[in-house]
Amino acid sequence: MSSETAMGQVIQIDEARIRDHLGEMVRGTVEETLNALLASEADRLCGA
Repeated sequence: MSSETAMGQVIQIDEARIRDHLGEMVRGTVEETLNALLASEADRLCGA
């Protein structure tokens, strides 16, 4: 067995988990941004 073959499975990347995690991060960031925009608009409309 060559060292390349032996080292081939040292790192395993689970693309589905990465995609899910990235989706959650983006969703959270978008939600925070939209909430901040809505709060700012509400403050502007109420004269706060």
